[in-house]
Amino acid sequence: MGKINLILVVLMALVIGTNLSNLQSNLTKINDSLDHSLLNMQTELLGSYALSYGMQKLQSGEVIMQGVAQTWNTPQFALSIGEIDSICYIPVAGDTVEVIPYIKSWQSGQSIASNSRALIDFFITQPEDQFGYYTMDEGSGTTLTDLSDFGYDGTMIDMDDSSWIEGMYGSGLTFDGDEDYVDMGSDITEEYDDMLTIATWVKFEQVGPVDFGNIITETSDDQGNQITGFTLDAKTKFVGHPTIDLRFFVVTNIGNESVTLQIAEDQMDFLAWHFIVGVLNMQKQEIMVGVVDADLWAINSINATGMPAKSNSSVLTIGHIVGAPNGQGRKSGVNGSLDSMRSIADVMTIGQLMQLMIYDGIKMPKLVEWRI
Repeated sequence: MGKINLILVVLMALVIGTNLSNLQSNLTKINDSLDHSLLNMQTELLGSYALSYGMQKLQSGEVIMQGVAQTWNTPQFALSIGEIDSICYIPVAGDTVEVIPYIKSWQSGQSIASNSRALIDFFITQPEDQFGYYTMDEGSGTTLTDLSDFGYDGTMIDMDDSSWIEGMYGSGLTFDGDEDYVDMGSDITEEYDDMLTIATWVKFEQVGPVDFGNIITETSDDQGNQITGFTLDAKTKFVGHPTIDLRFFVVTNIGNESVTLQIAEDQMDFLAWHFIVGVLNMQKQEIMVGVVDADLWAINSINATGMPAKSNSSVLTIGHIVGAPNGQGRKSGVNGSLDSMRSIADVMTIGQLMQLMIYDGIKMPKLVEWRI
């Protein structure tokens, strides 16, 4: 190869090498710019997701607003290039809440407020599958009015105007555990199948050293037999080591299933108002009983996969069981007072039960303003 040709080859190599180097440098700058833009975009997307997640916690009842700011610390919720560190709920005017998610970047390790945020208002609604709702605010008379859409009014038996007392909210009903009860009829027993929530305010009274009492019961006939149905009852013991045993009992397609919560006197005031619930979840094969205001719960697994066919003569009663004379243990009625009772053909979560206790309904969020 001649000297001139060799010089040309070297010059071309230098030019090409320089251009390739510049191209590579430019591509790196472009990638850096894209990475930065993508990082910002992913952060905002994560913030938007966190905002939706935060609003869901309000809807489920896991976050309950009571006039003060709250922070929901998310448990290692990692997505994309960072994680949802926490979500802040700040009360604004009236019943409005500002929801602000905080995102923790894996690059910086810092938690910063996302640009995504929302302004939420609320409205109170009743559970969709509620088939019996008794506020017990009548204050007189012998009819217990059902405020659900079903209209299953109850008839008070061996009760009169003296049975109305001051309740947890408004008026309530007092029961002497003898033969007073409210007959809810038979049709109401057809409204649920394998999902059931029973909830009511209860205030026990000390009558004897040990009291057994039904709060609400479905029997399979008017003689007090329980071939089908359920019972939410209580055994109150005021001697020795005082305890309250709350039991939720259900007849399933394989027999009797129950769960009992034993409560010691240092866990709650036995003679105060308490929000007591029983929940049947056949899909998860669980049965639960609890005291919502004291955050006390007992959950049992069950083996049943369904419920037996309902009896045409099934009867639902509050208090004493129809056809069952007093003095026969668990067939007696509760000694104490009741207020705001509801029956729901669905499984209420603990968060939703908290809402029912605090708001007398489910507090649903309503989006007022949204910024991504």
